[in-house]
Amino acid sequence: MDYLRAVFAMLGESTAPAESSARQWRALEARLGTGLPDDYKAVVDAHAPVQMNGHLYLVSPDEGLAEYIERVVEEFRDTSWRDDVACRGFERTGPRFGGAAGMIPLADTDRGDYVFSVREPDTGAWRILTCDGDEQDFHE
Repeated sequence: MDYLRAVFAMLGESTAPAESSARQWRALEARLGTGLPDDYKAVVDAHAPVQMNGHLYLVSPDEGLAEYIERVVEEFRDTSWRDDVACRGFERTGPRFGGAAGMIPLADTDRGDYVFSVREPDTGAWRILTCDGDEQDFHE
């Protein structure tokens, strides 16, 4: 299934100006020390900044995305995690945040939910994990 096409079909036409943001993404990824999923960048380029469906916030690189990611990474790194926290891919270490091997926050909601991406070390494929900010477990 072409998930990106399905997302664009649901969201409609782009609301963002048609200008290249490749330079901004390269600078952001260099600052973070890791890449971000291409599909995510395409959605952000087309629609951010926006609050979707009244709940989900997307921020663009020129609207403070780097600061958002750094703040959320810091908040989650400072969390005391239970030994039995459910987080696929981090069973031995517990959740890790930031950098090439950790979870990268992509978006959040006004309900306290967070969306993270993490790259599979063996394949390089991206996975999406979510969590309720009040709970310890992550869901794929």
